Order: sequence, then structure tokens, then C-alpha cells
Amino acid sequence: MLNCRSNRGKACRYVARSRDGGETWFEEFDDPALSEPGFVCQGSIIRAAEPAAGGAKPRLLFVNPTGGPGGRTNLTIKVSTDDGKTWSAGRTIQPGPAAYSGVALLKDGTIAVLYETGKVHPYEKVSFARFNPQWLAGEKPRPIIPCGGGGWKDGQVQEPCILVNPKNAGKLVMFYAGMKLGGSEGSIAKAWADVSDPFTWHEDANGPFFKSPPGPAPDEAASLRLDSVIYNEPLDEYWIYYTANSPKTHTEAIGLATCPAGKDGCSEVTAENIKRYSGNPILSPKGQGRDDETFVSQGAVFCENGLWYSFYSYRTATQTLPGIRLATSSDGKQWTKVPGPDLLAAAPEQVYIEWHQVYKIGNRYVMFYEGYNGGTRWGADVATSPSLTGGWKKMPVSLIDQTKWPGYSEETQFHVATPAIYKLNHRWYMYFVAAHSGFYINQRWAMWCVECDDVVKRISVGE
Repeated sequence: MLNCRSNRGKACRYVARSRDGGETWFEEFDDPALSEPGFVCQGSIIRAAEPAAGGAKPRLLFVNPTGGPGGRTNLTIKVSTDDGKTWSAGRTIQPGPAAYSGVALLKDGTIAVLYETGKVHPYEKVSFARFNPQWLAGEKPRPIIPCGGGGWKDGQVQEPCILVNPKNAGKLVMFYAGMKLGGSEGSIAKAWADVSDPFTWHEDANGPFFKSPPGPAPDEAASLRLDSVIYNEPLDEYWIYYTANSPKTHTEAIGLATCPAGKDGCSEVTAENIKRYSGNPILSPKGQGRDDETFVSQGAVFCENGLWYSFYSYRTATQTLPGIRLATSSDGKQWTKVPGPDLLAAAPEQVYIEWHQVYKIGNRYVMFYEGYNGGTRWGADVATSPSLTGGWKKMPVSLIDQTKWPGYSEETQFHVATPAIYKLNHRWYMYFVAAHSGFYINQRWAMWCVECDDVVKRISVGE
């Protein structure tokens, strides 16, 4: 086979086939499955089989920049298991500028790619990428924490807040919430995992450590949802921000609870050690300098340069979760709402948006949030900004499309919600909850995890 860049104006590779080692050629054609940039470019192709794979089919691996508005960009690797008759959708190695490349299969079965790249132009440096066949095939999302069983998390588990254990850098601690079927009686529990295996979690056998009490404050008289968890290093405490619902007053407010991290960063997080902040609620619908009418909820807390930021959802008498607003604090306890328009509006892409988390990736702030399109499904969406306090813009809703995931099933992943991402062992993972098709409140939601390096790369270049 000859696989050639082509000046024929078809925006794809030109292929010729031979049965006698190239002495004669019996077939020539343009291959639309292998796209090229308008400014054509070299590509790399090898035949490879996984070592010690028994009767595994030989594979063709093909690498080139597929292009776009920027020309030589989006370096992609594709695989064929039928001698080039068909090709996989491919995985992105470098979403930004990229040009010439070379691909090789290493002795340990991993795949290596050497390629030209840069921040502005594709000829600034040469970079090296190495990955395993599983990454090439696309990792399937894996369930990590189940729901059901008739107990406190019979209906759903949700809102994964994960920290590297402050007392053991090789361990992870997850705080997460659960509810009974139908969304009642929310509680908060913990689990742990090894950093080296972010798919295998061990739930605390004692169940939730933080439950909705018949407390004295009306905002704490019913179910809880988890908003954010911050490790306060000077105090050696976990600060747990949560939303409390009161069916008596038909309101929601945001509270704060603290807990010592303890000697090992996990075992002392217990019901006996949890303390609710005496000044709760820290954010209420009518308080802190702004009237948000009936509900404030889901405060995603982010700390930077001595300031605390809470990105919160709200509801009014006529609007359900129409956008995200901001409050700030100097100590994480006393908060002031910021006036002005919403930082991020649900419309027109979503009917409403709710749980969300905020990160800094490179020099940009990134918000992962759950969005509901008002009749079909919940999904994971992304917005970015150069500033915490303004300039937030949504990325295309197609950035995270669960229907394109390997192994997608409407039985398990029709709805996706409470997305959160974490960088572990130099790779990005997205944790989320997912449910069957149908009315989402009546479904059971389990927690899942999927590798998401591709998503973060596309965010980094603003696709």
C-alpha cells in the first residue's frame, strides 16, 4: 500500500494498492476516512500487531494532522484492522499546531509518536508521545460506586469531590453524596482509592458520616447535597460545603461543616468529628447582599491568592436554575454576593444548569457543569474564562457527548450529571454519575469514571 498526501483538492489521503510488492498496482483511490489539512502534509503509517497477542489481527496505524481552520493542526492516530478498508474515528495526540510525524511500535507493546509541534506554529519543537493500545482503542467508562440496595443511596450517588490525601500522597479521598430513590434524605459519605488505580474505590463500611439532622436551623432540617470540599492546611481540616433543603420553608441554602483530617487523612472523618459552622447558612436566598428569592445551592468553592470564590446556582419564583452567580470571601465563612448579571446563563443551550466545579488548567479557568436540555437528557458541559469574575464562555455541547463513548448504553449512560475532573498520575479523569433513559428523578444513578485526556487537550486549545 502507498498512502500519500494529495494535491487533488479532495482534502483526504490518496491510496494505491499492490499485490506483488509494488511492481504493479491494481487499485488507486481517494480515502475520505483519512482527512488532510487544506495545506497538505506528510503522514506516517505502519503495520503492527500486539506482541504475544496470539491470533490478534495485524493492525495499520496511521498518524497525520487532520487540519481545520488553522491548517496543520489536530495530530490524530487512527487504526485499521482490515488492511485500510475502514478506519477508526481516531484519537487526538496534539489538538494544536502539528506537522510531520513518525510512528513506531515499541518492544513493550506501547506506541510511540515523534512529531513537530508548537504553541503558534507547528515547527517550533519536536515532541514525543507514548501510549498503550487501550488508550488508542478508547477507554470505556467504568462504574466505580453503585447505588441501590434499599438504603441511604438507593436512588443515587453523586457529586464526587476528590482530594489527594494530605497525609499520604499515594492515596485519594472521595467525599460524595447519596439519596434515596426519588431524591430524598440526602447524606454524605467517604471512600478511598490508590492514586495508581483511580478506578477502584473502597467505600467506608460505616456508611454516611454526615446526615440531614432534625437541626435547629430551618435550612438544615432536611436532605443534604455535597457542593465542595477544601483541605484547609493551616487548620488541618476538611471544609465541607453543602446544600441543605427545607421542605417546611421551601428554600435551599448553603452551609459549612468542618472535620479534622486526622493522622491518616481519612479514618477520623466521622459523624462524631463533624462540626457545623455556627454561622450557617453561609449563603442564603435573601442574605449576603443580594436577593436570590427562594434557593441558593451547589456552591463550587475555589481558592486563589488568599480569596475564596463560591460559584452558586439559584432559583426564583419564575426561573429554575437559570444560571451561575458569584460570592466571595476572605476566610471561607463570611461571604458577600457579587452584584451584576449571571456569570454563566443556562440558555440557550440548556434549560437549566446545576452542580458544577471550577479548576485552573494552564492560564484558563475551567468550569465543568451538569446541564439539562429540557426534555431529553442531562449531560456534562464545559465553560472557560481568563478570569474568575467574568468572561465565562461555553464550549460546544458536543465536547463531551456520552453517546460517542465506547460501550455507551441507554440503559446506563443516557443521563450524565455531576461531572468533576482530576489530574492523577499525569492523566485526566472525569468522575460523573449516570442513569437510564426516562424521567431522571425516577432513575437510579451510579457513579462512573472515564479517562478524559482528549477533552482537556481540546479545552486547552479552545476547540
